[in-house]
Amino acid sequence: MKLRLTEEALLDLKSITNYFGAISTQTLSNIRVDIAQAFEFIRTHPKAGLNINAEGTQRVITRKYSFIIVYDTYPTELEIIGIYRYQNRDYS
Repeated sequence: MKLRLTEEALLDLKSITNYFGAISTQTLSNIRVDIAQAFEFIRTHPKAGLNINAEGTQRVITRKYSFIIVYDTYPTELEIIGIYRYQNRDYS
């Protein structure tokens, strides 16, 4: 199944890259792998995430760095809505 990132999700990735890239390139590399593995999990198991609203929006948490990835499932694609750690966001 195809993954598509919203503008908000792309901005989240940019913020993650800027923040962790300034701290450690190795940490940033590890975070990228962690997020990529979560994307692959979502792609292969789209219904495995926790439902967070009545419309079917779901979330998964990355294994190593605990980033929350929020997404919607459509017949031909998955839409990544946001990628974050500690912010309170309302996707209901």
